Amino acid sequence: DAEAKIMREIADRSDAVIVGRGGYHVLAGHPGLVKVFLHAPVDFRLERLRTVRSLADPDQARAEIEASDREKEKFMCEMTGLSWADARNYHLSLDTSMIDFQTAEKMIVQLAVRVQNSGTL
Repeated sequence: DAEAKIMREIADRSDAVIVGRGGYHVLAGHPGLVKVFLHAPVDFRLERLRTVRSLADPDQARAEIEASDREKEKFMCEMTGLSWADARNYHLSLDTSMIDFQTAEKMIVQLAVRVQNSGTL
């Protein structure tokens, strides 16, 4: 409840990017809301995690990804009754193994600007 209150206060005050914590659900119906889901296959995520965190052990990386995914799924299911990985919950779903982060960023910004200028998707 405290996190939801803070998200609403931030979104009411100014434009904001809320990452995770059910922001797409908490802010449902908020003017200008753009819901984005970034995902990638496990093998891609494993390699990225190993590179970014300098993890030598692939089993440790896999365990961290699996634990993170379980926690996200549990949190979102308990909070919303929805699956966090269901693309139908989002306006835009991007596979970051196919689209580099800079291109993804441009696509997201372009969509956000379009929504801000027109008021709709």
